[in-house]
Amino acid sequence: MRLYEVMVEWIQFHSISVSAPTVLNYSRTVNILKSSIGEMNIEDITKDDIQELLIDFYNNGLSENTIINYSKPIRQSLGYAVDKGYIAKSPYKDILMPKTEKKEINPFTEEEVKKILSVDMPIWFRDAIQIAFRTGMRKGEIFALMKQDIDFKNAFLTIRYTQSKTKEGYILKKPKTKASRRRVSIDKITLDILHRRCLQGKTDFIFAYPDGKMLIPSGINAMLDRKCKAAGIQKHRFHDLRHGHATYLLKNNVHPKIVQERLGHSSIKITLDTYSHLIPGLQVPAIEAINSLDF
Repeated sequence: MRLYEVMVEWIQFHSISVSAPTVLNYSRTVNILKSSIGEMNIEDITKDDIQELLIDFYNNGLSENTIINYSKPIRQSLGYAVDKGYIAKSPYKDILMPKTEKKEINPFTEEEVKKILSVDMPIWFRDAIQIAFRTGMRKGEIFALMKQDIDFKNAFLTIRYTQSKTKEGYILKKPKTKASRRRVSIDKITLDILHRRCLQGKTDFIFAYPDGKMLIPSGINAMLDRKCKAAGIQKHRFHDLRHGHATYLLKNNVHPKIVQERLGHSSIKITLDTYSHLIPGLQVPAIEAINSLDF
C-alpha cells in the first residue's frame, strides 16, 4: 500500500474532527508529497527516507514552518497506518526538523501608505487599505465584516468571522482562537469609511459585489504590487499593512499589550517577538526612567 493512499484515507478519517479549510490544506500538501515519498510503499519507508526528504525541502529553500506543515501528514498518516494494522511500527521517530532563518517582515510605513493612497484605484481597494493600516485587521477579517459588527456610537468593531477558502469556495468561519475573536476600537476616518460603506451597501456585507454577495479579494496582492510601482514605493503584500499598523503604534509608544489585543495575538510574546527588533527606541523610556534615579 502506497503512503499516498494511506494519507488520503487518513484525511477522510480526520475530516470529521477538523475544519474544512484544514482538510483542504492537508489535501494540497498530500498532493505535493504524492510524487516523492507518497509513491513509496509504507512497508518500505525508513526513517532515513523521511529525514532525507525534509533535508531536500530545506535545500530547496522552504521555510521551517512549511517543512513542519509538510511533515505532519506523513507523521500522522504513518501513525494511522499503525492503528489500522497496515504496518507494525511507524518509521517516523526522532526525525530532526531543519531550522531556517525567520523571514524578515516588511511593514508599510505611514509615508508609503500616503503615497499609495494618492494613486488611482477602485474605492473598495482604497477603503480596504485604510482599514487594514488603521486597525491591523487581517485581510480575511476585513472582507468578512458585516454591518452588525460596527458600533458607530461607541466607535468600535467586533471581529466575529473571517473568510476561509474551501473546495467549494470561500465561506465565513469563526476565527480559530479566542484572542482573534476581538473588539477593535476605531478612529474617526475608519468610522467614516465604514459608515459610508454601510449607507451605500445593499446587503449586510461591508464589502460586497454589485449583486450583494460577499466580495472575494482574489488577486489583491497582485493589484497592490501594481499600485506600489505606480506610487514609486517598494513592493508590499496586503498583510504588510497589518505589520505597518503594529510598528506604527509601537513607535508611538502604545503599550505592547494594547497592540497585542488589537492584532488578536494569543500572547504578548508573539507581538514582541515579531516587532520589537523593528523598534530600536522601544527601550528608551526604560533608560529615561533609570536616568532619573537620584543615586
